Formats: sequence, structure tokens, C-alpha cells
Amino acid sequence: MKRNLFIFSIIIFSLNSNLFARTLVDKVVARVNGANILKSELDKPRIGNNGKPYSLDDLIMEEVLFQKAADPQNPILPTQAEIDRQITTIKISNGLQNMPEEEFENQLKGEGFSIQEYKNQMGRILASEKIKHLEINEKIVVTSQQVEDYCKKNPEYSKESCWIKIADVPANMENKKLDKDKLLWDDIGWMSRKDISKDLAFVFDMKKDEISKPVKRDGQLQVVWVIDRKVRRLKTLEERYIDIERYLQNEKREKLEREFEGNAKKDATIVYL
Repeated sequence: MKRNLFIFSIIIFSLNSNLFARTLVDKVVARVNGANILKSELDKPRIGNNGKPYSLDDLIMEEVLFQKAADPQNPILPTQAEIDRQITTIKISNGLQNMPEEEFENQLKGEGFSIQEYKNQMGRILASEKIKHLEINEKIVVTSQQVEDYCKKNPEYSKESCWIKIADVPANMENKKLDKDKLLWDDIGWMSRKDISKDLAFVFDMKKDEISKPVKRDGQLQVVWVIDRKVRRLKTLEERYIDIERYLQNEKREKLEREFEGNAKKDATIVYL
């Protein structure tokens, strides 16, 4: 049978009652540097997308990065041990570290993965992350001046909050002097103005170590003890330095990753079919 070069389909031929029956199994939807991306791959759940399928552009980008990681001149593909370690980390983070392997595999099947498919996808994700890390990690530099400038342009204030305890008071003690050491206190902890209920908002007019007069809440007589207070103030550079530095690093990383992915895709030969 003569091959039709314009039909990019994988066809299985089976003999049935002396006739050749042709069944369409899959179709090539794109090629990346000669590597096929099949239509069936668009329907697969992806661990890199919370179990949802990738778009065609996502698949193409993954293939571009995987090919760069698999470069024969300088391969940086993950080892099987690295893949297994990553899966173990995921199991631990989800409280599945003690789950028998067979049960884990059954759970994966319920989500649309075979264990081999799960490992293959994990390997491709790790390969993509490795090549991006190699290419951009040294470029992610944040200076102390940049941190200081960001802090000045984006001031942040601490929340006004009170650390309170609440105790129930017998009704016959409403107008009598209370001994705080004889009350059973419920430690509520730190509460901000935004989080505290309206019937307790009065605590922000109280002083540190002050106990309120008995108040009725939900039909119960109670007193509130302000253990400590924090006033609203401008946070210092020292307080914010690590968080700002991490934020600026992540911002640069995202920008460099977008640029790297864009350039990698531009350098690839991509054919949509």
C-alpha cells in the first residue's frame, strides 16, 4: 500500500474476513524539532496542571525544554532515583508515606495515571526545571539597594492587635470585685481589629493588663483580660528584608523563565498539523 505523505495518522491494519479494516488510533497534531506530539496527549491528565490536561502550547513548551535537557552534548535529565525521591516527597507532603505501593498505584489509576505514566510525567517536569535552573539561576541577583528601594516605595504597617483572654462570670458576681486568679480563662490569643467580633471591639480602647467590667455575650456574663497590645506602626527594613528579597527573587525568576522559554521556543522548529 502506498503511503500518503499528507495524512499524519497512526493506523493499525487488522485482517478480518479477508478484508483489511483500518482503525484510526491516534493523530499527530504538532512536531517539535521532528518529535511528534499526538492528539491523545491532549486528553491526558497532567500532574503539572493539577490533574487537568495540558493545552497544545503547554505540551509544545514541555517538549522544547525536555529536548534541551536531553541534549546529547550536555544531558541533564533526572535519574530514576531523583524521580523516585520526588514522588516520595509528594507522598509525604500528602500524608501518604505509609500507604502500600499497590494502594498508591490504585489511587493513581483512579485519577487517570498508571504508575509508569506518573513517573514519565514527573521525569519531564524535573528535566524542565533542571534546564531552567541551570540557565537562569546565576542571573537571579537581588542587591541590598534594590531591597531598600522596594521597602521605601512599598511601605507596610503592622496590624493593631490585642492578646485577650475571656472568662465566664457568675451572675451574682456582676457588681462585685473579681479575683482574676480564681477565674477560668479561655486564651483567645492575638486578635486584630479586622478579625475580632463587634461585641469585643471595645478591647482596643483598653490598656495592657486591664480587665474589663462584666459584659453580656450570648446570654452569658463575661470579662475580658487584655494580656498585651500591639499598636499599628511602620515596619522596619530589618523586619521585612528577607520577605522582600524573596519576593524580588521570585519576580526576577518568573521574568527570566518567561524570557528563556520564549527564546527556546523561538529557536525550535515547530510544525502545527
